Amino acid sequence: MNWLETTAQLSQIAGVVSVIFAALSIRSNTRLSKRQWNVDTYNLYSERHQKAVENFPNNAFYNRFDDSQLPPRSPELTAAVRRYLFVIQSVDYLAYQKYLDASIWNVWRKDMQRTLRCQLIYREWPDLKQDFIEFESFTQFVEQSFQNAEKGDSNTDSP
Repeated sequence: MNWLETTAQLSQIAGVVSVIFAALSIRSNTRLSKRQWNVDTYNLYSERHQKAVENFPNNAFYNRFDDSQLPPRSPELTAAVRRYLFVIQSVDYLAYQKYLDASIWNVWRKDMQRTLRCQLIYREWPDLKQDFIEFESFTQFVEQSFQNAEKGDSNTDSP
């Protein structure tokens, strides 16, 4: 074998190694991009969630689990609940479409189910349900949370 054949074989080996390295780099960058997207999404929706919570009149959101402090119905309260539900509906949609990592969705889902079980949301839902009829998976999520609350089921791990 002469030096020309040896050089050609080394070039072929280098080409194969380069292709493998490129494929591994693409795979790694894709994973990192997805993780970064999930972090960005988490931060964005956490901010939207906080803004929706802050828009509840008279700290109604913070008192949502205390039925004795349930505020009277009002257009402002209904609008605040609607904004809150739109935020969690968006997160539910991202999870439904499998855009969210399951670990992020599981954290949010548990908190959402807990909040959906409060009397404040339950009371406003019949007037707001029509706003969400296009998102059947979300309406099912909300109503399943209500049914679990009525049964006294505190298991928030079930989807």
